[in-house]
Amino acid sequence: KKGDSKRRQLEACEKFCKQHGLELESSRRFYDEGKSAYKGKHLTEGRLGSFLKLVESGRVPKGSVLIVEAMDRLSRQQTSTAFKLLLSILEAGVDVVTLADNQWFSQKTINENMGQLFMSVGALWSANRFSATLSDRVGKAWAQKRKRAVEDKLPLGKICPGWLKLSVDGKSYEVLPDRARIVRLIFWLALRGWGKQKIAKFFNRHLVRVPTWGVKEKQAEAWHYSYVQKVLTNRAVLGELIPYSTVGEEGEWQRRPAG
Repeated sequence: KKGDSKRRQLEACEKFCKQHGLELESSRRFYDEGKSAYKGKHLTEGRLGSFLKLVESGRVPKGSVLIVEAMDRLSRQQTSTAFKLLLSILEAGVDVVTLADNQWFSQKTINENMGQLFMSVGALWSANRFSATLSDRVGKAWAQKRKRAVEDKLPLGKICPGWLKLSVDGKSYEVLPDRARIVRLIFWLALRGWGKQKIAKFFNRHLVRVPTWGVKEKQAEAWHYSYVQKVLTNRAVLGELIPYSTVGEEGEWQRRPAG
């Protein structure tokens, strides 16, 4: 999202359509930013899942073309699962184009061209293996960070409760006095019988004195009662940290405490 991926992919897509006389449907562009194609979240939570529903309902007519930069943008799941996804799209009468290798897949070409069949399977296999290796490396790196946090009392990184910040030298967390004051005020009001919704409404009436947390586009416009509840039940106010990791297999990923 912070890079140039979106512009690059759109330009390549427009160029391909112009070369092949295709009309690009401007109202149907599907961006899955930050949705894992390895864990399948782009299907269960993302826009690719929305696209497939349109295909199944017939709102994407037969003869349409789905354009992706590369096969790994379609899926990075296990090869069998990813290939079934590709086949389901093709069998619905929608072709798939991969811009990276300039391949045009259809139900006919998959059945008649053995080379293209193997190419699609190979691309999906490579995408899965790359993500699996990367996931393993990242997991080991975080395991090492958690070990250092326990043994050497070193921070895990910049991500921390909103009333803290990582020190300049990266060796500790520092309390933000203004935000810590708000945390204490939340508890002070709760101990006097104020509910989370009443506290949120009170803060929203005095946003100048009780501003929300975050920076720039990540800053919330107003206080929400669910966040007040999160502060009241977060053991981080006691100085505790419970790191989490994602474990499981395809389709059964779970976020569990890691230490």
